[in-house]
Amino acid sequence: MDIEKTLSSLTIREKIQMLSGKDFWHTCDFLEKGIDSFEVADGPYGVRKQTGLCDHMGWNKSIPSTAYVSGPGLASSFDRELACETGKHLAAEARTLGVDVLLGPAVNIVRTPLCGRNFEYYSEDPVLAGEMAAAYIKGVQSQGVGTCIKHFAANNQEKDREYIDAVADERTLREIYLRVFEIAEEKAHPWSYMTALNKINGAYCSENEWLLKNILRKDWGFDGLVMSDWMGINNRERALKAGLDLEMPYSYGVSEERLMSAYESGSLSEKDIDNSVRRILQTLEKVSDGRRIKPEYINSDHNEFARGMAERTAVLLKNDDSILPLKKSERILVVGNFAVNPRFKMAGSALVNPTSFDIPLTEIENLSSCTVCFEEGYDEYSELSDEALHRAIEKAGDADKIVIFAGLPDGVEEEGKDRKDMMMPRSHIRLITELSKVNSNIVVVLLNGSVVDMSWDSDVKGILEMFLAGQGLGRAVAKLLFGEAIPGGKLPVTIPESLEETPAYLNYPGYSGRVRYAEGVFIGYRYYTTKHLRVKYPFGYGLSYTSFQIRNGGFVREGNNITLSVEVTNTGKMEGSEVVEIYVEPPYSRVPRPVRTLQDFSRVYLKAGETKNVSFSLGERAFAYFDPDLCDWYAPQGEYVIHVSVSAEEDIYSIPFKIETCRHKYEEITGWSSVGNLRSTVAGREAFEEIRRILLASGNSQAMKLPILQLNGESEEQIDKIPLRMITVLTDNIVNNDIMDKLILTVNQKNLEALR
Repeated sequence: MDIEKTLSSLTIREKIQMLSGKDFWHTCDFLEKGIDSFEVADGPYGVRKQTGLCDHMGWNKSIPSTAYVSGPGLASSFDRELACETGKHLAAEARTLGVDVLLGPAVNIVRTPLCGRNFEYYSEDPVLAGEMAAAYIKGVQSQGVGTCIKHFAANNQEKDREYIDAVADERTLREIYLRVFEIAEEKAHPWSYMTALNKINGAYCSENEWLLKNILRKDWGFDGLVMSDWMGINNRERALKAGLDLEMPYSYGVSEERLMSAYESGSLSEKDIDNSVRRILQTLEKVSDGRRIKPEYINSDHNEFARGMAERTAVLLKNDDSILPLKKSERILVVGNFAVNPRFKMAGSALVNPTSFDIPLTEIENLSSCTVCFEEGYDEYSELSDEALHRAIEKAGDADKIVIFAGLPDGVEEEGKDRKDMMMPRSHIRLITELSKVNSNIVVVLLNGSVVDMSWDSDVKGILEMFLAGQGLGRAVAKLLFGEAIPGGKLPVTIPESLEETPAYLNYPGYSGRVRYAEGVFIGYRYYTTKHLRVKYPFGYGLSYTSFQIRNGGFVREGNNITLSVEVTNTGKMEGSEVVEIYVEPPYSRVPRPVRTLQDFSRVYLKAGETKNVSFSLGERAFAYFDPDLCDWYAPQGEYVIHVSVSAEEDIYSIPFKIETCRHKYEEITGWSSVGNLRSTVAGREAFEEIRRILLASGNSQAMKLPILQLNGESEEQIDKIPLRMITVLTDNIVNNDIMDKLILTVNQKNLEALR
């Protein structure tokens, strides 16, 4: 397609029509002018294509497709290759169903455990979330299908999501809530972005020029398509001017008429319209090229992949007395409706109509060589009767091991509303508590989209966190329980002792239309480790059925860049995997910084006795924070510590690393800064000499006797301690406040310019 020629062939009304969808899932077309439409569909973890009545909340059924593991589950793998393969499988199904762009991945940071959409989002950490998103995007787009990364940005709650104003300073946004998108952009280049419904610092994301033009396009260099969330535009003209190209879905001509009126009145230029239409045409060109790729889709293969994916994302949180893996000859009691009616799907726009799904109880029975007993316990509505509890207690005493399926039922986690607390249903907790009084050999299998309160964990010996593990959940759980698969996932979020101890507790959900991100960059493990707070299970934590040894393989330094080599050995008797996590600890500074931040990670798969070397490269950015004064990332000079770890709280060994920066950020000079502070920079020394020149030019006999003009070693040390405001007094107002204020302003401006 000759984009400029095609663009020039369109009338102004046709161009404006291109800026909205043709219907719920398609863009506009003008076939007579060579412009086809392209189709989008929800698809973070399964393609949700609708053919009948359409919606964006999952109310109406979609065409069957594979239901893969949820966002936190995929992030639990800490496995970029798995994320990439997941993307490829999703793309194959999308292409088979005629979908050109998948609306995903959803990468917003897990700021609070209560967000109703946490089952889509990867992590509390932007590096983990960004790296996994980048791998996913590469996988999808390698097969000719586009991605639409979402929701840009600071969409961290469902309560009041349509209008809540996320009030956050630039450093917090850059380091946490935008960083995840920046990593994905830098490493994978998604075809498109979807704006969030909320505001950031007073402006809706869909019309936030700072967000769309300054950050996304100018700073990051993104030149692709920006589309709205469904019904997610407040003012169409302002959104277009701010850089939002495509409104979805169709607006029944309302936006078309408003933009035409704006154009005719002169408040909207044709250049603004052309820029957006051009980006839509460029995306269509990518779609056309992608349609030539024909990835193979075999339903049974995708189902098997989903099973393997569920195995590789499971997190073993507790395994006292090596209760797992179970022996096939043991008498096992399975309890809980989730064992026969498992919760493995997400909700809302992420709800998938699965091609099939495994029943956990059936798969456990298939692998066991002994009779497996079952009691429903709670029903599908999580109601627990005394009679059902009594039946489970009667059987518990005769069992060698008890496996309880628990978690969060449908309706607790949903798009459009947040959870009220972190608790599982009372029936699930009561079942665990009462059965533990009869038999202590209990394993709990958790099916939940986001973390739950685990104040009951002392009553059980084993906990297997599956999150929402997709349609392959049943067989995966059975294999994991019996040791035919080895858990190796790690927590992508912290499980706190209580909701009250979470960092955003006092700042969520906001009021009067605003939510303040007053906790700043101290979110998730950054908060807990800095405050030395005890947590139930830390970020990055997970057990295995085998054991590992991690040794220092050495490092190579080149300037402020370092390459680490780590040697990992499987010292156990079973094959398995370990995740090596690299954290950076900054030196003390007046700028408050977390005591550690994740900067890289790698999952290593090893046979029993096998050893592998893993390398990590950290550039200067890994040691930096975002400095709003500089409008840039800044790594202060000093000694940092690189921690080689297996969780945010468990270091294997540490390496000191000194940063030698070529630029130094100086303290802002004020009237109460000392003369010594002033003279610590070139600009400050120039200002000090200007003060001396003013005194000399005054001809005042008393001024000629001031120590400031008679510098020597002893007087110089004393003078350097004097506050700048005192110079006015000491010089009898020859160097007055106006002169000092101008000099101080000039010094601060020059110091900043020297750093940029």
